Amino acid sequence: MNEKKYVEGYLLDDSQRITKIGVITRKTSLGEIPQLVNVLLGHMSLIEPKSLLVEYLSLYNSEQAQRHIVRPGITGWAQVNGRNAISR
Repeated sequence: MNEKKYVEGYLLDDSQRITKIGVITRKTSLGEIPQLVNVLLGHMSLIEPKSLLVEYLSLYNSEQAQRHIVRPGITGWAQVNGRNAISR
């Protein structure tokens, strides 16, 4: 995306700011490739528990603090396990 703005100074709508490369990247999902490379290199995992803010680490109980032990992931456990079971 670019930073084009209206005369008044606020950003244009997303559809007006997306670049040609951005359109291709979104349509082909190529934007996920760097994350997949990081998974292959061992820097990330595919699925991980939702991380909590490090600033509040002193307030976490021992179970919550364990979330910072694992590698970050592309998606969370809740998104993979049971998200379609949620009633709307």
